[in-house]
Amino acid sequence: MGRRHGWELPFHTFQVVAITVFFLLCIAYYAFFAPFLGNDIFEYVAFGVYSLMALSVFILYVRCTAIDPADLGVVLDCDKTSKNRSKLDEELA
Repeated sequence: MGRRHGWELPFHTFQVVAITVFFLLCIAYYAFFAPFLGNDIFEYVAFGVYSLMALSVFILYVRCTAIDPADLGVVLDCDKTSKNRSKLDEELA
């Protein structure tokens, strides 16, 4: 049976590994890198910028995982790809 979105159980192994590595890298940044920048201003700026970026990456991850892979906006027709492939094959030959 096909999946309707990425939140259906069981989770894919790469999905679990990716989110685990993301959270570990976030923790490592806040624990080991940002506190040792030297100046307090640099630390606050680094915390703020990284927090916004990490939050936006997490929100995009949640949104992209919830997308149905069989959605017509995601899947291309064979006719659309065949035109591009034939031009590419002619250029490479």
